[in-house]
Amino acid sequence: MCDKIFYKGALLFGAVALVLWGGELFFLQSNRALQTEISQRQNLLAQGASFDQLNRALAQDIATTVLKGNNADLKALLTAQGISVQKPASSASGESRPPVPSASTPKK
Repeated sequence: MCDKIFYKGALLFGAVALVLWGGELFFLQSNRALQTEISQRQNLLAQGASFDQLNRALAQDIATTVLKGNNADLKALLTAQGISVQKPASSASGESRPPVPSASTPKK
């Protein structure tokens, strides 16, 4: 009688262990999927930061071109994107600085 109870108990604990192991595998797979998604989002944010630097440099170069050549089309393009171009104030040491485009809220 006692052996039968031990056998059923061991069988029950073995079944519970198998169910828990299956649950662990499920959560392990879902965790890996979440880690992959987070990694992709981090890469996207890093690319966005580098594109932001490129966009600033591009806007500054276009602003320089506008001020040098008084190009109305480029100035209209910058204005349509919410960027106003102003000539830099001349410094006392005589250094020439590039124009700084001041950005307001971009229009959509």
